[in-house]
Amino acid sequence: MNAKRRLVSETLFFVALLAGCTTTTTENGNYNITDAKPDSILDSKLRKLEEDTVKYPLRADLHYEIASLHAKKGECRESAKALERAIQLAPEEAKYHFHLGRVFLSMSDLSAAEKKFRDAAKLSREGRYTGPRAALGWTLSLKKDVDGAIAEFGKCVEIDPGNPVFYFFLGSLHDMKGDREPAIHNLREYLARGGVTYRKKTSDILRSLGVDLEEDLGVGR
Repeated sequence: MNAKRRLVSETLFFVALLAGCTTTTTENGNYNITDAKPDSILDSKLRKLEEDTVKYPLRADLHYEIASLHAKKGECRESAKALERAIQLAPEEAKYHFHLGRVFLSMSDLSAAEKKFRDAAKLSREGRYTGPRAALGWTLSLKKDVDGAIAEFGKCVEIDPGNPVFYFFLGSLHDMKGDREPAIHNLREYLARGGVTYRKKTSDILRSLGVDLEEDLGVGR
């Protein structure tokens, strides 16, 4: 792998952060998937929630909360099972599919993650939330479906054109394909829209594509 391709591969690693999605991109909150050790407080909450599911067998939200606690404990399989129960009770709730996709992604089950992110995107209110689309784009990039990933991040730009991060991912993906002009265009957009997190990586890729940053963009000094 040459230096430029290695750089792009490293930058795409950061797209994984979008699989977690911040609260600005999801419809109803989020929770963290961690490797935290079991905690007595979490265990106590879990027991209480399990008791509540017996009292209220039709409440999908209880299983969602159970899944969240298992995720915080790093118990991904148990979290997945709880989310599957929530989906059985409320199959039209996008966030349950979305978070199950996140759990599958953390377990490296890319096909299952892709399916759940597609379900979440389909069920989300069109044109309002980028979370499922961004997570799907990342998953597709892991599956080497670069065109599919570009399509999803392109939809993220349509939904939230002011977010510079999506332009960075689009530029990186186009660079992987060898599409010079789209790569330059999107990376320029990232810088022009005030992107900060990937600014150095963006500058490095643009330089490798022959862009004179000092003259053309006024950055990199």
